[in-house]
Amino acid sequence: MKHFVKAMTSMLLCASVLACTTLAAPVKEQPQLPLSPQEFRAQAVFRDKAAEISDSAVKISQIKTVRDFNGEPYTVIECAPAGYMIYHPASGKFVETSPSAPSPYRGLVGDNLYYGGPTEYYQLEDGVYFHTVLDETFQEPETVECMRQSSVDLSEYLTQTRNVALLDYVANGEQQAYVTASTEHTYIGGLNADQQKWFRELEDCGEWSPGGDSEGACGFVGLNMLYAFLDKFKDDKYMDDKYWKNPEKTQLVSDDVQDYDQDSWKKKEDVPSFTEYLYKFAPKPDGTTSMHIHKVSRLYAAEKKFEDDIKHTSLYWGLFNNKTMTEFLESGYPIELFGKIKRPTEKPDGKIMHAVVAYRYEKSSSGYKYVCHYGWDDFSEVTIEGTLGSMYGMKIKYK
Repeated sequence: MKHFVKAMTSMLLCASVLACTTLAAPVKEQPQLPLSPQEFRAQAVFRDKAAEISDSAVKISQIKTVRDFNGEPYTVIECAPAGYMIYHPASGKFVETSPSAPSPYRGLVGDNLYYGGPTEYYQLEDGVYFHTVLDETFQEPETVECMRQSSVDLSEYLTQTRNVALLDYVANGEQQAYVTASTEHTYIGGLNADQQKWFRELEDCGEWSPGGDSEGACGFVGLNMLYAFLDKFKDDKYMDDKYWKNPEKTQLVSDDVQDYDQDSWKKKEDVPSFTEYLYKFAPKPDGTTSMHIHKVSRLYAAEKKFEDDIKHTSLYWGLFNNKTMTEFLESGYPIELFGKIKRPTEKPDGKIMHAVVAYRYEKSSSGYKYVCHYGWDDFSEVTIEGTLGSMYGMKIKYK
């Protein structure tokens, strides 16, 4: 029996050594499959776009595929040291680009990544959709259906305005029309250079969240930025100085880690962000529309007794268009843009998800694009194209 055990032990040791030797052997990398002509030309288009959106040298670091909520593919092109692009292969259009923001899908891989249009980035885990940048989730079938319908709307819009020359180049190698279209003049308009620079460098933009089961306060953050713009560039009566982090008025108080002492985790100063102050006029933790932000803005202006100074504009899509938005920007004022995703379980003016602040626009033969501050860390210069739900803006009547 002892000999049997000894023999078995020896056999097991030999097997273990053999297994370890086998595992320790270097693993050969699988050779990458050669690109098809269409894939090669598509990557050339991506390199051209990366060079166009950035003044500095950027390299494409990764290309991955995500899908919208209707199953249609989008291509995410991630750049180094920063920047990203999201491309719609069916239309040949770049739905959003940024020379400076990190990819919202950075570090994520797999077939569980979803795209619902600008600001809507999700990863599906155990039946729950997790936003990849914000602390937001959803799983209700009604919301998934609304995201699916929004995906259909965006795809239809992009297809209707597709880039024919680019698609022909990628599919068939027809280069002349693509080169001509790529070098055509793009009109750039909006705020002046100093104001655009202020938005691009606004890292602390008043971020704040009501917490709990809320889904952020994007509309209120956007309103914070609008009033900050008025206070810095028009008249310093529109926002109290305590909501600025510095006398130069380049950064706003935000409810983030930089505002806390990391030893005690107590706020360095007992000053809420202006976003929180605005929120208390008419709390709405489940998302906002332009009409609600319009109401909050009027309540604040009335409290501060300058309601007669301001002309408010709040419109739903169909009552405004690209001409409305570009004229507003050309007059020297930013605008807050709201998404088009509604939840059927909400009231008629109900749930419209994220809001951004636009401060520049680009016009070409392929349509209009808007350069926006997302109201998030590092997302201060994102160029977007797509469908919109509503807009809000304000102007000083006497300036």
